[in-house]
Amino acid sequence: MSIETLKEEARRYEQREAWQRALDLYLTAIARLESADEPDITLYNRVGDLYTRLNRPEDAIEHYESAIGLYMDAGLPNNAIAVCKKIIRNVPERHHAYLRMGQIRAEQGFLPDARTNFLTYAERMQQSGDLDESFRALVEFCDLAPDDVDVRMAVADQMASHERVDEAVEQLSVAYQS
Repeated sequence: MSIETLKEEARRYEQREAWQRALDLYLTAIARLESADEPDITLYNRVGDLYTRLNRPEDAIEHYESAIGLYMDAGLPNNAIAVCKKIIRNVPERHHAYLRMGQIRAEQGFLPDARTNFLTYAERMQQSGDLDESFRALVEFCDLAPDDVDVRMAVADQMASHERVDEAVEQLSVAYQS
């Protein structure tokens, strides 16, 4: 069965809401395309959607993240952002999508949007008790936007308030040099 035939058959199963059957066919198509080193980005996104319908969020995220990487490789950052938003909508506790959106927006030069996404990610990491990751992400943003001294100063304040004096001094030093 050709790739196109597999996709058509899978779409027919989707129309009948036979999600697992459609998923199996799409996964077969992905495997064949991967073996030929010809990935089809839309299939990863579609498979993620089907896993979501089947209430299998971890499998969905795996395929959504593959789609994000492939969209970025193809030079389609807005499509990658759309998939990140889909992750947030379908699996709200998957905070990494905010970080990925921030990185993509920074890469595009949209620093205000990147800032919002990095701050959201850092806040959620802090709420979950992962201060190291929260501060790591904030410093990553500061390094991506070295002219945003206000954020670096705020990061230094946060570090100092969490008794991370050496890290705070380092951030203040970088802010001073900017």
